[in-house]
Amino acid sequence: MQGLIQVAVLCVLVAFVIYDTKKIGIRHRNMWIVSTALFFPSFLIYLIRRYQFIHQGPLSKRQIREILKRKRSRVRREKAEARRRDWEKQQHAKKKENPEAYVKEKEQIRRSREEMRQRLDEELADQQQRHRQRMGLGTGQRKKNEK
Repeated sequence: MQGLIQVAVLCVLVAFVIYDTKKIGIRHRNMWIVSTALFFPSFLIYLIRRYQFIHQGPLSKRQIREILKRKRSRVRREKAEARRRDWEKQQHAKKKENPEAYVKEKEQIRRSREEMRQRLDEELADQQQRHRQRMGLGTGQRKKNEK
């Protein structure tokens, strides 16, 4: 008899959660229904979440801007990841199709990067030399106090 009462109470609670989640439009409706059916204390958590959901105020303009910014960022990141995956597939297909040409292309890229590094190092050395000349550093001239 007592087990029957518990099942009846559980059915009433689950029915309430089903009706209420549909009525107020709370997110993750199925999760709340299943958790109430399987674990009775989750009904108390549902009531707390329901109160928060009903009494949440409207978002400020700043919060809306941040939400939109995050959404745009997520879309941009997903597009970049998709392009990267496509590029990796193309590279893998190139490598399978013609391994020798792939190795030559990689070597050419490595050489061009090395040349670029050398040019940048030379340019940096020139800039540092000009800076030392302008500042009078490294010319052997010392101030009289530093003897």
